[in-house]
Amino acid sequence: MPNGFLSPVYSQVTVRTDPEAPGITEFAEYCVCTVHWRNLTTGAAGAVSPSRFTGPVLTGSGTVVTVLTVNGLSDRVGVLTALPGAGTWNVP
Repeated sequence: MPNGFLSPVYSQVTVRTDPEAPGITEFAEYCVCTVHWRNLTTGAAGAVSPSRFTGPVLTGSGTVVTVLTVNGLSDRVGVLTALPGAGTWNVP
């Protein structure tokens, strides 16, 4: 691939919850992205950029919805097509 172009990248973020750790969400994958989340049950909200250094996130128990946005690639040469993601899960 010519210098200055980005290679195609597919990334997904998965989450884990544990009934023995209520109210906690763990992001199992990492990417150059930000996950914006909101707990529809409690109203709590936040954002996290999942990395191998990110610990569990206190989302609270309830239904959590998210949208994922891509970070930090606007300064690179080339064309980037970023499709935002979304998800919903229940936290015990």
